Amino acid sequence: MSVTCSRVFQKARDWGANVEPTPKKQEYPRLESHTKDKDGTWHSLSLYVDKTNQPMGRFVVENKAKGISEKHDLHYQLNGRVLQSNVQRGSGKQTIIVIKPNDNHLKSSIFNGKSLMPVIENSLLKPNKTMQERGDKDRTVQFLQQHLNINPVQQKGLTR
Repeated sequence: MSVTCSRVFQKARDWGANVEPTPKKQEYPRLESHTKDKDGTWHSLSLYVDKTNQPMGRFVVENKAKGISEKHDLHYQLNGRVLQSNVQRGSGKQTIIVIKPNDNHLKSSIFNGKSLMPVIENSLLKPNKTMQERGDKDRTVQFLQQHLNINPVQQKGLTR
């Protein structure tokens, strides 16, 4: 016999519990890339433009087997048609993140700060569903059109 979620919550309320289903978390519009390096470490990157029109993002590095789990907020600097951010990682490593237009797409590269050796090269940044739905009205899309001359929501088949 299957029990629906609403029936479970009703039963808990009948017993005096104060429970409500958790509302779905709001997804904000952004561009994302998730890439696994040769050592099996995942590098996740996001890009969005905040209310003050500043390019921001998040950089996440994870490898459960090696016990690596890092999250870093990014503040991108616009240099010509390139966005760049520097990160001081928990291990003391300096990491440089570069996002640039390439063949009507945005691609990111992640470099070791000391040697400038690439860790990840040319990872494609894709718009999430919320950004696709907002289209040209989204401030990130408008910023990228103005400064990098690219519209990420017009890239066919590139949603996350």
